[in-house]
Amino acid sequence: MKLITLILEEFCMKIKIGFFGFLAMCMLIWVTLVFSGCRKDRQAVYNGESVSPTIMIRPATDGLLNIFDSYYEYNDDNNGERIAIWAEFTLRNLNFISVGFEDSLFAENTLYAIYELQPKQAFVIKTFISEGIPTCGISYLDENNEIKYFYISESGLDGSLSLVEFQNTPPVEQNTAEIMPDSYFFVDYANDNNNDFMQFIIDEEGDYFLFRKNKQLEDMCVISIAFDDDINFYQDDVLTYLPDDLGEFVIKAEAAATIPNRGISFTDEYGIRKFFYITFDEYGSVRLIELQNNH
Repeated sequence: MKLITLILEEFCMKIKIGFFGFLAMCMLIWVTLVFSGCRKDRQAVYNGESVSPTIMIRPATDGLLNIFDSYYEYNDDNNGERIAIWAEFTLRNLNFISVGFEDSLFAENTLYAIYELQPKQAFVIKTFISEGIPTCGISYLDENNEIKYFYISESGLDGSLSLVEFQNTPPVEQNTAEIMPDSYFFVDYANDNNNDFMQFIIDEEGDYFLFRKNKQLEDMCVISIAFDDDINFYQDDVLTYLPDDLGEFVIKAEAAATIPNRGISFTDEYGIRKFFYITFDEYGSVRLIELQNNH
């Protein structure tokens, strides 16, 4: 270190920058070394995670969107950035999610859901991207029927966007009912593309809901839901049984946003009986919430 100082002093005298110039040069070198170390530390963190090479994310310019046949669009923040996400393969059960953090990152809520995003389609989101701890991301169902989670990251160096995979580890105290159903079913409003699926009419005045099974489930049935004097919800009756071999189906039911009245029940791969009611979140998206069936 002394040798470096002597060399710098001699250099400074030769170029006649004086004592204060010498101090300024030393400060510049120190700052450069510190920030270089920070960048290396940050890179080491990202090297420990998996950045998706197959799912693309870019600013959603008009020129970019012109290459797609069509695109879905969701406005999460009027003051946010408009970004586009797409892939060269079909993304099943694609969800835009909010990301929380306590001891680790976890999927907080599903804000927007897409049944399938085809290779010639894009998902356009207008959202705020945090420079610090991630606050939003996506999830989808891979070829092994496992849910993959990615948060959206923006580089502090050049502003480039990337999707970084993370392990979803919800806090113990969090009510995980809102995110767990994704591993059993994808559920959304049905449309004209779902007319070929088997339909079960529960209520003539209801909405059409598309269900796609993500796991092997048995003894599936559509149920009515009631509650007791202590506001404990429970299965009231079986409205119709569903064949075990069904992978995709449509249910027409009069689901309620406030007091649950329709749901689905099944036995999971561990032999445990599960109960879920159909409802809607604040964004109008269809949700399955687990029911304890306390009665």
